[in-house]
Amino acid sequence: MKFPPAKLKTSLYANELKRAKRALLPYDPKVSHPPLFSKEWICKLHQSLGLEGVYRDRQNWIGPKGCSREEAYFFPPPASDIEAEMDKLISYGNQVEKEPLVQLALFFAKLLIIHPFMDGNGRLARAIVPYFLYSRGMLATPNLSVTSYFKKHRLRYFQNLYNITDDGNWESWIAFFLKCLQKKTPKISSRSHPKRSETA
Repeated sequence: MKFPPAKLKTSLYANELKRAKRALLPYDPKVSHPPLFSKEWICKLHQSLGLEGVYRDRQNWIGPKGCSREEAYFFPPPASDIEAEMDKLISYGNQVEKEPLVQLALFFAKLLIIHPFMDGNGRLARAIVPYFLYSRGMLATPNLSVTSYFKKHRLRYFQNLYNITDDGNWESWIAFFLKCLQKKTPKISSRSHPKRSETA
């Protein structure tokens, strides 16, 4: 699976992107301060969630809670590929993209596809969202939770993720993710950017 996807059908999520942008502070590269990601930062964030904070060293799988390997319906990359896959993802996350909200949607999904930790990958991905938006100057503070929206729309959340691995349909996931941002950020959008120190 090529990542990031070579070409996206932007028309399939254009309206959601416009609405999500209106719900957030306007993206301004002048107040953006990437890079954010590193292996150390991601592992520390994972650890701060009460988890081990160490990349997995064995195969894991996704399926019904407590399922056996035979009952699984998705297998992430083998443990031997985690370092390389995460290095590529971290590099992508630290790039300054024209559409950072689409970049975040892609980053979130790819992190879950890689599943670099034995447990807590979803919690980690959700925790990254506000820090990414803050690093791009699109939140005044890194204070935003997408958990309740994803739980409310749990079936669509998983279906859109599986559509990526099944047939390379990134666009339905992007539209779903952007709608979540739109729904969860209207009150935050009215806050002004924090003052940031400038060096001569």
